[in-house]
Amino acid sequence: MITVGAIMDLSHILKETPFYQSILEEGREEGRKEAYEKSFEEGRRRMMIKMFREFAVKRFPGLELGAELEQVCDVEALKQLFLNLDQIPDEATLRARLAALIAV
Repeated sequence: MITVGAIMDLSHILKETPFYQSILEEGREEGRKEAYEKSFEEGRRRMMIKMFREFAVKRFPGLELGAELEQVCDVEALKQLFLNLDQIPDEATLRARLAALIAV
């Protein structure tokens, strides 16, 4: 008959094996990689928002972009809007395009 103690001892022994440790390290590495990628993307998003805000205010003096800009999650769409900023005729059009990005 196998006792709970024997199973616990076996579990402890298995956790010390190189194979088990390798699996744990692989999982940790994947977790670190995912965290890095997520952090990188968030940093990229924040930088794009900062640049967009600065250039939009330069294009439309007095423009105040608040929380609506922070709600944009699609960095590529914001980048395209940024690249086409010189083609946006007025502040109302800019706000409408930002609202469309938020709605997505």
